[in-house]
Amino acid sequence: MRPTYHLRVFIISLALIGLCLVGILFGVRLEAVVPASGIITARDLHEVRTPLAGLIEPGWYEGHVKLDGESIVVRLDADGNGLSNPTGKLRRVSRGYLLDQENRIPVQDRVFHRLRPGDLLWPGQPLATVRDEALRLQLSRIEDQIQNQPGELDAALIRERDRLREYHAQGIVHAPDSAACWLVLEVRVAPLQKVQAGDLIATIVAADSETHEPRDLVARLEVEEKHWAGVAEGAKVRLSSSVYNPRNFGHAEATIERLEPLGENTPSGERRFHAVAPITQAPFALPLGSSFQAEIVVGKKLIYRIILEH
Repeated sequence: MRPTYHLRVFIISLALIGLCLVGILFGVRLEAVVPASGIITARDLHEVRTPLAGLIEPGWYEGHVKLDGESIVVRLDADGNGLSNPTGKLRRVSRGYLLDQENRIPVQDRVFHRLRPGDLLWPGQPLATVRDEALRLQLSRIEDQIQNQPGELDAALIRERDRLREYHAQGIVHAPDSAACWLVLEVRVAPLQKVQAGDLIATIVAADSETHEPRDLVARLEVEEKHWAGVAEGAKVRLSSSVYNPRNFGHAEATIERLEPLGENTPSGERRFHAVAPITQAPFALPLGSSFQAEIVVGKKLIYRIILEH
């Protein structure tokens, strides 16, 4: 009798365990996630390109001027035009003079600052000059003709001079005015390198004016084709940075803002899609261009579905 009793207890226990497993598989919902990877970028990433062809001089001239007993830093182009930045308020400098001031920055006191990665740029400051020597010589000849012309000035010559001056001014490349501070990420040209119109000079990003760190960081996610159907705008994303061990530093968080409609092939022959997710919280500074692994939260699903999908 005793072996039969033990067998019945075993069968009943096994049946109860089976029922519990079935109940868990078909009755319990857990958070479902989709794996992804990608890199950190920024919303206001700007590529600075050459407006003209010629020889490029990446950088600006820097000097100091006295105003009310205070030494003010100025950043100018080769003609002495640019900006000063006293206590964060930008002021225009024209031909080496502060506007509405008699203070002039002598040419010999201006030091050329070569554009380098890591530089912080003021909005609107000159950052590179493209020199077209043929244009400069033509403009110089016309100006000499106008200066030495006796009697009434030739209107056509004046118009040509003004046109060349306007075209010459386009060779001064300025930082955009859309941010209070810009951080130079990379410089793609060397001094006196010959460039064509549209060539890339540098990549810059809008930065925080106090911390000087890139602002408005965005995670660009890569999702495998087989997981793409479950991804939706507004989904929460947990990021594990490759720079910081998540066991020690935790996870960053983001929210999917946009799904890009066009997939692309991977080197392995599979297809992947992209999503853009602004960073909403991070316990550490995320370097631009750094990689990460991510989990996209796609809601809650029954356990058996999660097992089947993975």
